[in-house]
Amino acid sequence: MSVSIRNNAVSQAAAGHLSSNQSALSRGAERLASGTRITRAGDDAAGGAVAFDLSTQARSARQAVRNGNDGLSVLAVSEEAN
Repeated sequence: MSVSIRNNAVSQAAAGHLSSNQSALSRGAERLASGTRITRAGDDAAGGAVAFDLSTQARSARQAVRNGNDGLSVLAVSEEAN
């Protein structure tokens, strides 16, 4: 004989609470594992935008340094050719 619960409001509420607690636990574990406070855009939209802007600036600066080093290399090669 199987037992089934079809319309039990208390069990439905408990299942909803369990689901939300599992989601919160999963988000906490994800943050803990990654070591960052913002792991997705929904965590902190403004902070995520600032982080994105800062990472873009950092990539631009790294590319500028590479371009400068490439220019120095071109000059060094042209000096050796003369």
